Amino acid sequence: MPLPTLVFLIVLAVVVIYVAVWLFCIRPRPSLDAPDLTEFKKYDYAHRGFYKKDQSIPENSLPAFQRAVSKGFGVELDLQLTADGQVVVFHDDTLKRMCGVDIPVSSVTWQELQHYTLAGTGENIPLFTQVLKVMAGKTPMIIELKPYNNTDELCQKVCDLLIGYKGLWCIESFSPSVVQWFRKNRPEVVRGQLMAKFTHKDDSFNLITAFLARNLFVNVMGRPDFIAYDVKGRKNWSLRTACGLFHAQEVNWTIRTPQLLWSVKADDSMGIFEHFDPTQQK
Repeated sequence: MPLPTLVFLIVLAVVVIYVAVWLFCIRPRPSLDAPDLTEFKKYDYAHRGFYKKDQSIPENSLPAFQRAVSKGFGVELDLQLTADGQVVVFHDDTLKRMCGVDIPVSSVTWQELQHYTLAGTGENIPLFTQVLKVMAGKTPMIIELKPYNNTDELCQKVCDLLIGYKGLWCIESFSPSVVQWFRKNRPEVVRGQLMAKFTHKDDSFNLITAFLARNLFVNVMGRPDFIAYDVKGRKNWSLRTACGLFHAQEVNWTIRTPQLLWSVKADDSMGIFEHFDPTQQK
């Protein structure tokens, strides 16, 4: 066999194998087993509650969730564990940005957290149970899990707190291990893989892991029902293939203009928004 022909066949084989592996990995949960997301798609989702840009109503605060419910918005919120295993609603791994002290949330107890307020207001970091009372099943929740300490403990405690809750909710996480935990332990729960256009310059990534993450190879672990991708990266080929070929539900974050929200919804995506009121833009 001539050398050019042999090289061509080797290259072709490598390409075919790569494409086959890529398609296998990025697939969501099989359509026959996938839950119905129709009710979730009826809502726009307020990022960290319907908070104010100046933080006079702080993000992930009880007033922010009350405000979202009063407007009929679904909410996106963030959960993590304190040092004493309490499930709290807070985004960052430390208190620096929102409370002014550079202390990891996972290193302090719930009682110690009560000494700090959000963005100089009188609002404290809420327990998840407090937020559940505010939500009361009135609008859906997209719950992001942040396993800064113990993945299994966080996932199990969140599930335990939601026993008997009368309302729509689903989970999402940047951590494929969280999505995988729900695939194995609570397969009936709607689960989503969070993702962005990560590069090797982002924390905890190198060239290989950043490539695998942003191109959704991690879907092989959790087989998500939806993919919540940074709206700035929604042209990603893996995202478009997972949603187009395999019918994964697309969710986009964080949307900061009405025009962009209408645009993604026209593409059958769900939108997580902040800093404007969609009801005032129609």
